Amino acid sequence: MLIFSGLDAHGTYVADVLLPSILCAAGIGFSFVPVTIAATAGVERREAGLASGLVNTSRQMGGSVGLALLAAIATQVSGDSGAGHAQALTDGFTRAFEVGAGIAFTGAVISLLLLVRVRAGGAYRPSSLKR
Repeated sequence: MLIFSGLDAHGTYVADVLLPSILCAAGIGFSFVPVTIAATAGVERREAGLASGLVNTSRQMGGSVGLALLAAIATQVSGDSGAGHAQALTDGFTRAFEVGAGIAFTGAVISLLLLVRVRAGGAYRPSSLKR
């Protein structure tokens, strides 16, 4: 998303959109499966469907809320810009991509610092869930 923030109002598809799109698609592909595995690792077999459903629901809701937030930011910045139409839109989307990159970076840092590591072969169960 940070690469997308370098868009130019008079740029081209190949120079300004294609490379970031390929990187974004690869990043999504490399992250969805490991996130799903991490979220369902150590979950009892009878609760695997629930864990998977929570991951997918979180992914869908996060995408929807994130898109709404970034669209609101882009619209606000575009409306406040005194530049021409193309430049105003570019300014709005640039700010939205910068905010999105910041959110993604913050999420990555939080996950690196706070996620509990699960040992191979052993299930992690928070003390409040032990029976």
